[in-house]
Amino acid sequence: MSEAAAATVPEANLSTLVQETFIDPIRSVLIIDDRYPTWEKIFGESGYDPTNNKWADREKMLQVVSQFRAKSPALTVDIHDGTDNAQISSYLHQSDLLVLDYHLESSAPYGVLAADILRRLMNSTHFNLVVVHTEIDDLIEPFNNILLSLLPPSRTNQIRSRAAK
Repeated sequence: MSEAAAATVPEANLSTLVQETFIDPIRSVLIIDDRYPTWEKIFGESGYDPTNNKWADREKMLQVVSQFRAKSPALTVDIHDGTDNAQISSYLHQSDLLVLDYHLESSAPYGVLAADILRRLMNSTHFNLVVVHTEIDDLIEPFNNILLSLLPPSRTNQIRSRAAK
């Protein structure tokens, strides 16, 4: 192989492989956040209500969506507010990247709805990547809650419960 040909071959390292495998194939993004209104709400009769304290600031939402649209090629962005999770499967099959809010509940315990959505994704082959976001400073709690919710039940607990019967 000539020196010129060797210089054009990118070095195969972990960063390059992750980029090529997980990031480059992303064409569509689904944001699930209870503070983001769906497109149906924005374009519906009621429209975006800036006085609704539940929703994020319009400029903040526009900044997030614009970051995905600024990619080349621009990514398709959809938004789900996390309220009707019975129909969430129809949204999940069409996204390469899921940006999931950890705090979909209005009160503690948090992460239950996010974990439920992630469990559904574990049975799907139609997504590449999930990013869970939270405003919690200490990430240990959300990390452990999500991880534990995705693990199968312990076999030891199953044996104990059968023995107790």
